[in-house]
Parts: sequence; C-alpha cells; structure tokens
Amino acid sequence: MDLLRQTPVEQRLFSPIELDGGELRGVEVRREWKNIDLLITCDDPSFVIAVENKVGSGEHSNQLYRYRKIVDEAPGLAKYERRQFVYLTPEGESPSDETWTEYSYADLFRVLSRVRRAAADQIGDDVSTFLDHYLRLIGTRFMNDDRIDELCNEIYKNHRQAIKLILDRVASDETPALEAFQEVLEADGRWTVIKRTGKHLHFIPTIWDGQLIYPGPKPDKPHWIYFDFNTWDQPACGLNLCLTPTHPTEFRQRCFENWMKDHKRFGMRLRKNPLKAGWNSLNRDTMVRWKPDEEIPLDRIQTATSKLLKSLYPKCEAILASIQKVDAKSDNRDA
Repeated sequence: MDLLRQTPVEQRLFSPIELDGGELRGVEVRREWKNIDLLITCDDPSFVIAVENKVGSGEHSNQLYRYRKIVDEAPGLAKYERRQFVYLTPEGESPSDETWTEYSYADLFRVLSRVRRAAADQIGDDVSTFLDHYLRLIGTRFMNDDRIDELCNEIYKNHRQAIKLILDRVASDETPALEAFQEVLEADGRWTVIKRTGKHLHFIPTIWDGQLIYPGPKPDKPHWIYFDFNTWDQPACGLNLCLTPTHPTEFRQRCFENWMKDHKRFGMRLRKNPLKAGWNSLNRDTMVRWKPDEEIPLDRIQTATSKLLKSLYPKCEAILASIQKVDAKSDNRDA
C-alpha cells in the first residue's frame, strides 16, 4: 500500500484502498529470475511486480530498461493484466527508466516498524523475531545514524591496519564487474553459470552438459572442468580454464599435459612451469585493466566479454575432445 501511494497514479497496479479491501490469491515470489532480483506474480488480482534491489552498486548498462522489456515480452507473464516496476535502493535513488518507481530502505524501515508496533498482538513469535532482526539489519546497515558513524570512526582509528588488510583481501568492488560479465554471458544464451562466489564466476558451455564423462569414482563436484572469470588480480579481470583438484592425480595430469600442448588452439597461455608449481588452470591475457582510483569500466568489460565469448565458444569442442582423448587412453590401458 505504501509503495502504491508513492507511485504516480498512471503507473499504479490499482489504488491502495483497493488493495486494502481485497485479498491476494496465488502469489509466487521468484528470486534472480532472468537476473531480476525479485519477481512477484499474483493470480487474483492479476499482476506482476519486478523489484531491482541495488545495494553497494549503481545501475549500469540500461539495466532497468532491459529488465522491463524482459518482463513485458516474456510469454509466461503475458497472462498477468497489470505490472509494476520497483527500484529499491538505500536512499531512494532516481531510476533511469521513468517506468520504475523509486523506493528506499528508509521507506521499508518505516512501514515495517509501524506494522510491527500496530500488529504486535496478532503476529506470531517467529514472524516477530524475523521482523526484529530485519529491522535491526536495515537500521544499522542502510540508514544514517550519527552514533553508528561515531562508532565506525572509532573502530577505524583503533584498527586501521587490520581493516585495510581485510578490504584488500575481500574487496567488495568486484561484484559490479561480475554482474557486467554475467549479463553478457546469459544474454549470449550458449553458456551455463555453475557457481558465483566473491571474486569468481564459474561457467561452462551448455554443449558440455552430459559430455564430460568422469573416468573414476563419481567426483565431488559435477562440473570438474570449467571456465573461471575472476577479478582476483585487482584492478583487473581475466579468465582461466580450470580442472578441479578432485580427480585421480594421474588422469588430471594427463589432461593438463594435453592442455599444455594445445593451449594456443584453446586460446590460452601457459604459466611458467605450471605442473611443477601445482597449478590446475590455464589462463588468457587479462581482459580489462583499470586504475586503482578509477571506477570499474563496466562498458569496457561487457565489450571485452562479448569479444571473448565469440572467440572462445568455437574452441570448446577442442577442449572437450582433449579430455575425451585422455578418457580413451585410460579405457585402452584398462582393457
């Protein structure tokens, strides 16, 4: 209801009063649907709400416009009569696409606090505990508080070196670069993301699914060969071709020896003495570099990603064949 009040009349799903007097039936909430943070659908009344949640990074590459087009053109969402788009940020930043309604964590905090107080006797213990924790999280992380600022300054003054070490090792500015890479990757349509953590995004071409036959006992990880896009070498991003360290040593070494012989055909380069050093990957030249005090060049990363994927995809068959070649040798030896 609060969101509807803040939405221009011509963009509202319906009036706040209409919502207050009705019921919501057949509601489904999806997370990360086609990269959209939250997608809420409702059968009765019929509507869809898309929420883009931006914390710690700004909008880039016409995200809001593209996400709106995805929702408007998705065949599975055509049955929903009305739709609304919400841009949720810590301070209620203005969206680049005027179709989206801005909403802030301060708004969220205000509404949930009021609901928590007004309905204290009607809310179950589990929900009350959840709301208390969530409100505390929003209040401490996303809202201005002079006392919190004072405490942060005091902590930083006393532990400056430790905090700098932590920031250097787990810097948070890799996320926009990974997001920029993943958007192009998924738009290409020929790749599957298998894991994303911190500074790394692991992916494979879809043609590898079901084709990589493991020669020994079932591996701990189903995708034991993959590409790794990473921002580990800040401020830069690059790509590796990796073998997980879960294979039988002999098989893994033969695979890697094949890769070393054919690395140019795979578009990769060798590290110095990779086997001797215990490496389990080949790498390409760094995709994009930027200055430490420069904003992450998302447009350059996306342009480089498009070029990379175009050149990399034809080489995936050769990489797969090199693994199958090792497989065949293993079978002959066993026979």
